[in-house]
Amino acid sequence: MKTRIVKFILIIVAFLGVFSCEDYLREENYTYTTGSSLVTTVQGMETMINSCYSCLRLWYGKEPAVLLSEVGTDIYTGGNHYISSEYATYNSSLNGSSPEVDEYWKYFYFALNTTNSALGYLPESPMNEDLKVVREGELKFLRALFLWHITEIWGDAPFTTEVYSSKVLTATKTSVDDLYAQIFEDLLSAEINLDGVDTQAEYGRVTIWTVRSMLARMYLYRKDYVNALKYANMVIDEGGFELAPSNDFLWDIANTEYPGNKEIIWSVIYSDNGEPANYGLIWSETEIWPARHGNNMHLTFLCYYQAYKPALLERSLEYGRAWVRFMPNLFLLDLYDETVDTRFSSNFREAFLCNKENELGVAIGDTVMYFSKHVVSQSMRDSADYLILDRNDMWDPTTEAFIYDRNYYFCLNKFLDPTRADKEDAHSGRDVFVFRLSEMYFIAGEAEYYLNGGSAAYPYFLAMANTRAVGGDGEAMLNSYGVTSDGSGIDIDFILDEKGREFCGEFIRWFDLKRTGKLVERVRLHNPDAAANIEDYHVVRPIPQSELDAIKNKDEFTQNPGYN
Repeated sequence: MKTRIVKFILIIVAFLGVFSCEDYLREENYTYTTGSSLVTTVQGMETMINSCYSCLRLWYGKEPAVLLSEVGTDIYTGGNHYISSEYATYNSSLNGSSPEVDEYWKYFYFALNTTNSALGYLPESPMNEDLKVVREGELKFLRALFLWHITEIWGDAPFTTEVYSSKVLTATKTSVDDLYAQIFEDLLSAEINLDGVDTQAEYGRVTIWTVRSMLARMYLYRKDYVNALKYANMVIDEGGFELAPSNDFLWDIANTEYPGNKEIIWSVIYSDNGEPANYGLIWSETEIWPARHGNNMHLTFLCYYQAYKPALLERSLEYGRAWVRFMPNLFLLDLYDETVDTRFSSNFREAFLCNKENELGVAIGDTVMYFSKHVVSQSMRDSADYLILDRNDMWDPTTEAFIYDRNYYFCLNKFLDPTRADKEDAHSGRDVFVFRLSEMYFIAGEAEYYLNGGSAAYPYFLAMANTRAVGGDGEAMLNSYGVTSDGSGIDIDFILDEKGREFCGEFIRWFDLKRTGKLVERVRLHNPDAAANIEDYHVVRPIPQSELDAIKNKDEFTQNPGYN
């Protein structure tokens, strides 16, 4: 990148410790430290490398990232806070002036250039040569991951592996094909560097299995199904991972780390200790690192439950602190058959129970509010002394548009953190899963579908279903979703439906719909908030206007088509 982000290159941040990825969560602040002063010691080089890991928290675990990856898809839209968001509706405000686009362009290029800097300084470091090989592998993986986000969000985009020490006010777009060529070059190099190395001992570091998981995903995105299947099977068969025995086990905060949870291949890790007030100054005294409050996913998918009956319901560690940001479309809820699939009741809260002493005669534990995706009979309503909101209360039966108060809707439970110090605490130290073994089963299943048909794909989906189905009966669950044991019913729409059931909220939906050519189709079919506005050009995001204003070669470096 050769424009405004260049001024950040030599400001190598490391709010981190210096010896391991877990140490980097101790928030030692190296803001404004230059690379040349760091690399004269092994400790300094480790600090620079760990600063690249810290950039992962720009995206994973952050509210704005959900806007760009889950909202405005077939499965998620805006809650009360984002009713009219350009990402939820694809309205005319989705342009180069959108704050989140501007921020993530800056953040990802900052991360990319921080990683370039570390790779540039690594050869001259006094670090042990064998360790240099390992750290180079980690850095190349991280560069590939940052570059993948840039490529998929904006399409053709600037890229360089050089380290600049002064501003360059021109920019040239690199094609998506060439960007992916760099991604594969880095990943395949990382695979060689990390092969046979046990980096799992420092939890959170990139491992050989992290790299191979990313390769499986990247080959799937490029429709190289032979290699996608090869790498997914390597992780499944050789990585020592296991599918979680249940969805509840998978998302229990006590089971967030490998090897306690053997489904987790790699996570972005957060500190349980909070961050200091000065945490995150990066390139000026006013622009703040967006990792404050740690992982904030526990806040964003919750409805404003305590506002309904404050005398009976109060904010709690169990129910979480609600920021009322994101709500599911009816389509997502209807994807689940809860009679055979445990994921619905595991992922979504249907009832809120009284949790406050009161003078209204309601006992602690009595139901106060109940949500149903089905139609509730009048006789049940008449017999209940609590609020019932069913599908016809919340969604128009014909259009499936949400018609109720967007403070109240089905909450996603995946990211709750009852271990926080206080119910008011916005900070969560919960780690964010980036690669799970379940994704490898999906990748292998999809690759087999395209290579050899549904019958070859079926065993992968059955293995997954056996760990998510009621009573472990995966065959019955798949049959409920239209798939039989001979593989009939498996197609890309089934795969996307099943991925929606499995990965909702996990920073991947928009990318999956885009890569399969289904984004516009499925949003028009299943997202009433966005159906009227989404167009084919929305498969990439607008380039920030601030970037376009800063460059001198404006005739050559232009806005993505469709945006103003």
